[in-house]
Amino acid sequence: MQFSSRVSELYTEFALPADKACETEYTIGGWKIKQADHHTGQYHTLYAGDILTLSAETRASLIRAAAHILSGYLEGASCILVCGLGNGNLTADRLGVSTCRHLTIPGSLPGGRSLYTFCPGVSAATGLPTDTLVAMTAECIRADRILAVDALCARGAASLSAVLQYTDTGLTPGSGSIGTSHADPDIPPEISTRTMPCPVVTAGVPTVIRTTLPEGGDRRYLVTTGQIDRAVDCWSSVLASAILRTILSPGK
Repeated sequence: MQFSSRVSELYTEFALPADKACETEYTIGGWKIKQADHHTGQYHTLYAGDILTLSAETRASLIRAAAHILSGYLEGASCILVCGLGNGNLTADRLGVSTCRHLTIPGSLPGGRSLYTFCPGVSAATGLPTDTLVAMTAECIRADRILAVDALCARGAASLSAVLQYTDTGLTPGSGSIGTSHADPDIPPEISTRTMPCPVVTAGVPTVIRTTLPEGGDRRYLVTTGQIDRAVDCWSSVLASAILRTILSPGK
């Protein structure tokens, strides 16, 4: 399929061949980072490997690396809205919701900063467009940065729960689902700087891949691993810790 900056898919796998020219690699604390400065925005992909096998010390190092990257995206923001996207009742789709649940917001933040969390749910359950709810909430608290956390779709099993990706290009909630449709296919309900009242940063971890089963004909299915529940719990904890570290100790 052709890559689009507006879909919730892992950039490093769905990017067009020509996009590879804009990629650079480096390390932070021993962790491999791939940065892509695309014409639509920038991407940072942190390669963590099997997060379930990481020791507490190694996981702390991963949090520091994740916070270091995130600090660049949140620089200058004084009021941050963390949006936990996805369906909290589906294991592979609850990364955003679980991250917000792990966030314990202090009473006061350094430099007069403020931090809020919001889980809009999914349109099938609320009957309301997710992008509209996010925009209204951001306007209500006068946020100057939205951090949207969502599960991503990968192309191969090797990437499942193995990488963390940040981007400022935005995303389209539910775009990784099979059979997703919108009232106007030319204007999907994206959550991006273009559609929201303030700049948008997204953080995501691939939790599913698309595949075609032999008995399914041309139909494609979303599949995941048997340990995705543990992986999502680990990643949501890492993300919440990275967010708090970025807010409480900027630049460290």
